[in-house]
Amino acid sequence: MSAPPSYPDLFEMGEQAFVRFREEFRQYGVEADAGLELHRSQGMLCYYDFTDRQVYLSVPDLKAPTGKLQLLVFRQMLCAESNDELMRFLGIFIPFLVAHEMTHHFRHRNGLFGADSWHEEQLANQMAAAVNKHRIAPDERAFAVQFLHRAVKKLGDELGLGQNAVDSYYDIAHALQASNSISATEMDNFHLVQGVAPSATSASSALRTSGAFAEEINQRLDNRNALISSFNKEYAADPARYIYYQMGWVYLAMKGTEANYVDEFAREHLNRESLYLSITPPKAATTRNICALYKASRAAGDTSTTLSRYFYKRYRTHLLKHLEQNQGELSQSDGGQRIVNFDVLAIWDDRNSDPLNFLAGMVPPAYRELFPSTIEESTQLADAKLPADLPTPADHALWSYTGMAQSGTTQNTIDLLQQFDRLELFRSLPPAIIMELGKKSYTVRYAAGERLVWQGEFNNDIFILLE
Repeated sequence: MSAPPSYPDLFEMGEQAFVRFREEFRQYGVEADAGLELHRSQGMLCYYDFTDRQVYLSVPDLKAPTGKLQLLVFRQMLCAESNDELMRFLGIFIPFLVAHEMTHHFRHRNGLFGADSWHEEQLANQMAAAVNKHRIAPDERAFAVQFLHRAVKKLGDELGLGQNAVDSYYDIAHALQASNSISATEMDNFHLVQGVAPSATSASSALRTSGAFAEEINQRLDNRNALISSFNKEYAADPARYIYYQMGWVYLAMKGTEANYVDEFAREHLNRESLYLSITPPKAATTRNICALYKASRAAGDTSTTLSRYFYKRYRTHLLKHLEQNQGELSQSDGGQRIVNFDVLAIWDDRNSDPLNFLAGMVPPAYRELFPSTIEESTQLADAKLPADLPTPADHALWSYTGMAQSGTTQNTIDLLQQFDRLELFRSLPPAIIMELGKKSYTVRYAAGERLVWQGEFNNDIFILLE
């Protein structure tokens, strides 16, 4: 007679994930309460307790008779074909549950947890995907997607919920495509409409106005707000319904190609302070600004080549803005035609000759003395004061940099400028564009031996190796 199969301790698996995630979140500046711990839940659901500020994980304790009964209930509810299949799935799913509930703690700890339960559940799933999805091998992900699809369909049919999990997912366009409710062509039409729609337009509105969907899809989109409102009213009152929604949303996250990042989540949903100084393109440029930036570029050379290049690029940007402001006068000197594309000239690599030297011969003498070849002889340069005449707070902060490694936004900004300076694709961009790219870039930390992407996996992100 063969011995019964030996399964890993599911709660211990959850504890291991809890410890790993806590340290990983800390590295991204996402701190938990000192006393936060993972406890075994006595009910069917995992949850974060807002009173004692602890996380509770509900998993079968296979050493106890009640645990074996709970395993049987899970197996029937999730339509698992065997205990082996269910345990394989739980090994993938438990880390999602742990990270999900930890996210509720982080939102609560930062005073951000709101009354919209649906919104908080979507955010928690995004964070759970950020720390788990890239760690799951393609064959395991394919297994989990197949398992979840079968379980969600069974639960949806039994509870009369149909496609509610799809229709209530935070990214409705992706949900419809992932569930094969819309075709690739219809998705392309949606992206076309979305590209010209006002930024405040919701995905649901853009989908409806694309005019490419069957009446059934439009009806589902019309019912979306009512569906989300219904979820908020009922929330976790019915464990089976709650499990249906959560597993449906995890299914869509696992099937999707979108990558989530902890750093991204911390910035957008935990109000972590900006890492970088805010550098904006000039709305206006005075001759004193131009001269001060040029003077700073020369003086900063003794401290940092990165800062020297930064201030010179800022000088160029402000000079071009000054010319653009006065292009009516400049055009008169050139037969009424616009003499230059200012945006194109703002893109420049310091290893090449500066096209401003060529442009200097095309402008009236009053402007010519501000150009690189003649500004050193300008009386206006001598009159410019540092740092008083630098145009923005970011310029002032960078001017005050001493060359010693510092913490905070100034040092982070210099580090980012250095990183982009090393890359051919970005080196020639003006500082304002580089900083905008920095705000849309996220730090990703991997342990030695961890995989960034898997062979055959679709990913449209750009990875820059920093260390």
